[in-house]
Amino acid sequence: MSEGATESLSAERVRLERELLRTRGEDSRWRDFWAMVTHALMLSQMMARFVVRYSWVIFRARVLELPIAPARLVALNRRTAEEYVRAAMKLKGGTIKMGQFISARADVVPRELVEVLGQLQDRVAPAPYEYVARTIEEQFGKPVDAVFSRFEHEAVAAASFGQVHKATTREGEAVVVKVLHRNIERSLKVDLAIFRVAVFFFGRLFPTFMLHRIYDEIVLVTLGELDYVREAQSAARVGKNLANDRRIRVPRVIWDYCKRRVLCLEDISGLRIDDKALIKSKGADPRDVLRAVIGAYCQQIYVDGFFQSDPHPGNLFFYPPDPAKPDQPLIGIIDFGQAKEMPKEFHATLRQAVTAVIQKDPDAFLAAIVAMGVVEDAEIHKVRHVVLNLGAQIKDGTLREVMALDYEALAKDVMRALSELEAFSVPNDLILYGRTLGILQGLTYLLDRDLPIFEVAAPYLMEFAFGRAQARR
Repeated sequence: MSEGATESLSAERVRLERELLRTRGEDSRWRDFWAMVTHALMLSQMMARFVVRYSWVIFRARVLELPIAPARLVALNRRTAEEYVRAAMKLKGGTIKMGQFISARADVVPRELVEVLGQLQDRVAPAPYEYVARTIEEQFGKPVDAVFSRFEHEAVAAASFGQVHKATTREGEAVVVKVLHRNIERSLKVDLAIFRVAVFFFGRLFPTFMLHRIYDEIVLVTLGELDYVREAQSAARVGKNLANDRRIRVPRVIWDYCKRRVLCLEDISGLRIDDKALIKSKGADPRDVLRAVIGAYCQQIYVDGFFQSDPHPGNLFFYPPDPAKPDQPLIGIIDFGQAKEMPKEFHATLRQAVTAVIQKDPDAFLAAIVAMGVVEDAEIHKVRHVVLNLGAQIKDGTLREVMALDYEALAKDVMRALSELEAFSVPNDLILYGRTLGILQGLTYLLDRDLPIFEVAAPYLMEFAFGRAQARR
């Protein structure tokens, strides 16, 4: 077949594909509308059921003076969370995100809710390729084949808000393309509106939980994740901040292929970072890998005040050492949808807390907790003994030390102190910071629990604590 005939067939195929997408788009408008109505009804009914359920519990306890037995309350909480998980896996989007945020608030949410909602993973079935193709066509004004020289129809990853496909640019570069799900903005607006009403009622049932703070953080984070230009800027910023660390690789942003609903990054795929045996089999030292990860996050959090806040193993890669490439990076970091800018006031109070830890000054540490808004100044004496006790048990900063703690006794000590407080609230910035450190602690447990974490972090903490980090922000 001649080259001209091949081009003609290709053009005709593209025309037919566009016509098919246009037709399906018209047919799908009513389906989208009814799907949205069904989504709203399902979510509204579930949240209304939960409000009524817990209103009755509160009414029994406060008015009838018939409090529910602790064991029955735990069972009720677990059943509620299980219902939510089943619904979230159907509704997806903002419903999954809400469950994930709630499960991260172990400071105010009952343990059984945290355990069940923690099952929610931000991995869902990918949308049909035709929806992906239609989004790319709408964003670029031309079909997929005219934008990329190759685009894999099968998604390599899918999440609540979007999915990832491998592709090749017209210039021949291997890339990953993240495409926002269709109608996700409309769906999320419905979710947030219903959640706002639910938070209003639950906030009055359980005023000490500070649910409005959780809701505000969800709005800020989720709306930010819908803008892929913003995510591209975050990836570029983290890449620039970590450029001097040769152990770290951050994907380059391919700006000519980025739109608000389409994100295109250099493909830096590597091996899983949480497999200690695999790392060793490739001739690397798991401790070196762990040092690189901890160094990268200390740099982001303490020095730069801007960090990728979801360092789970799926967002970190390991690269086997290559004698022919001594400067080859050791780890890679991806997914900057939840990159976090630390507010200056929080960063300053965090500096006070870190300085107090370095100087082993419990009073200064407690003052920092007050400055963060965790505990009122008038009640700080009620938690002082907890801080002193914990500091006495952790000296060298190894994970083995942390694991050797008597958590049952510590939990009872903490709960006893908190029960005496008139007000207790952990700021959202501190929750996200703690969650990030918690994920890194989990990776440390898998790779080398004897690694002296404080020793690895010391250069960054010293720079952070004594002011030189100010010039880098």
